[in-house]
Amino acid sequence: LIHRIEHPPTLEERLSSPPPFHSSSYDPPPPILEDLHFKTHDTVAQIQEVDNVLLATKIYLEPIFKELNKEDEREDYGIAVRVPLEHRDHLWRWYSHLEDLYESDQVGCTLTNKEWREVTGACKRIGKVSFHNISHRLPIICRNLIDSQITLP
Repeated sequence: LIHRIEHPPTLEERLSSPPPFHSSSYDPPPPILEDLHFKTHDTVAQIQEVDNVLLATKIYLEPIFKELNKEDEREDYGIAVRVPLEHRDHLWRWYSHLEDLYESDQVGCTLTNKEWREVTGACKRIGKVSFHNISHRLPIICRNLIDSQITLP
């Protein structure tokens, strides 16, 4: 096997040989059309905008879901709860979906413009619900969140 291996040419042999011949000639690309316009609202700006809205919504919802955790603990201990289980389950379902949307890196490439608008609209509807005096108004707040029909793509 060793006797079959060819040694590479020396530097002198390389310099003395003629340069390789290229048969194809270079054709420059055509000029860019002047009436060509790129999208003014690119996907990256859209992702950053919605990321900020999702983060603000998550921070806004944290006190409610801390209270819902307390409600779950009360139910585990057999103490009467103020928010029914089906309401809590419904709220936890879309809150986990909201967290998935916020934490997902691939979401920006997969959502359509309509879905972007739905996410933004859902966050705005959440923001319209008053969280004033959460500890006393928790059932009313949860009912208002459910009545606002928040749907996420």
